[in-house]
Amino acid sequence: MLRRLVCTALMLGAAAGAHAAPPSAKPPAARLMGKRAPDFALSDLDGRLWRLSDLRGRKIVALQFASTSCHCGQTALVALDLLYRRLGDRGVQALAIGFEVAPLQPPEQFARMAQLKVPFLHDPGLKTARAFGARWPPCLIVVDRAGVVRWACDGFAGDVAERTLAALEPLLAADEAWNAGSKYGRLYGSGTPVSVRGRVAAVERCAPLKGMSPGVAVTLGDGARQHRVHLGPAWYVETRRLPIGAGDVIRVSGVSVRLGGKPVMLAVEVAKGAQALRLRAADGRPLWEATGGT
Repeated sequence: MLRRLVCTALMLGAAAGAHAAPPSAKPPAARLMGKRAPDFALSDLDGRLWRLSDLRGRKIVALQFASTSCHCGQTALVALDLLYRRLGDRGVQALAIGFEVAPLQPPEQFARMAQLKVPFLHDPGLKTARAFGARWPPCLIVVDRAGVVRWACDGFAGDVAERTLAALEPLLAADEAWNAGSKYGRLYGSGTPVSVRGRVAAVERCAPLKGMSPGVAVTLGDGARQHRVHLGPAWYVETRRLPIGAGDVIRVSGVSVRLGGKPVMLAVEVAKGAQALRLRAADGRPLWEATGGT
């Protein structure tokens, strides 16, 4: 069934323009580009409640305002499902949000027939669709791990799955550049254990190496010298409940390495008063890697 529907997608691609509005270069959803995505709380076909805010700091989210009311919509939904099966273990959560008026086939029936893995969420009154500026299905929106909209496209086209994949891959690569097997991640093995307690002089976002997503770094003074400390990717650090600002006294344990010829500390744990944020396991593996699986 999945193979037949994908073949249908290829056949429909050439004729899609005659049957549905083409993808807009600047859909209404584009007004959200670079901004925090609107939150929602919607139930799927099994009654599970999904909140977008629950995925922040954990997953890259591919949203599709989807419909089973036409064959083009069904094909786009299957394409999203295939994309999810391909990228789910790399930290992508795909969600289909119903954009339904009079479905050709009830979503529950179609989901069973097509054996969909992607959750299909009900959107009563299309309130979420309006919040995102969706005009017609399928409207595709990519939200990064920080909860910020990074890409939007609406209207059916034969290459919509490829365009969604092209939007996702750079985000995935930038986040994975923080992982243990990356050039940056391998620095940890060359480090010397160190622990520092001091006052925060500055907190800033930075990308330690080219191609990495932004991270959080602090400049820490212990009275004798200043230490440059990398905590981790911003989408992970900033969504944990340990706010750190200039003037705070913190304690950091980690390893000291050299990056660009300068000493840098890669944090394992940072503590502020009685609160602590663990960033790496005992073997140095980043804990943010655990957010990649489904």
